Amino acid sequence: MTDIRIRDALPSDREGIVAIWMEGWHDAHGSLFAPEVAARRTVDDFRRRAAYPFDRLLVACRDSAVIGFIALRGREVDQLYVGRGARGTGVADRLLAAAEDALAQAGVEVVRIECAVGNVRARDFYVRHGYADAGIEDRPIWTAPDEAERSFPMHRFDKTLSTEK
Repeated sequence: MTDIRIRDALPSDREGIVAIWMEGWHDAHGSLFAPEVAARRTVDDFRRRAAYPFDRLLVACRDSAVIGFIALRGREVDQLYVGRGARGTGVADRLLAAAEDALAQAGVEVVRIECAVGNVRARDFYVRHGYADAGIEDRPIWTAPDEAERSFPMHRFDKTLSTEK
């Protein structure tokens, strides 16, 4: 995948991010959550969520097309999604490595990632990349402004970043 470039997201990347996020969320979580929760995860819902002020948003691009993204907030990898056509190709590995580099440069020593219980593919991915499962706890999930707050059991993963320069 030498034709893949990782860079900071641009405003023009928003619709590509939204499409990948919606597709990926439904692929990974649609069967884990109550049907009424999954039904509310519409394109407009993901557009609202994509407007959230992340600390940093990186995209993986092939030519000008966004094929994956990773969102950072504080010491946390908040979101990581790769489009169907690029899954299993190493794009997620490269996005995670770029995010870890950015966090280390920002002085973060321990990265946190949360993953829904039942999302085995993501859990295995994080473990393969050196993240330790720090336990499961019920965490609030993102809801629309008119929706009651809900929680869901989430794995918490931590990884200590190298302090070598």
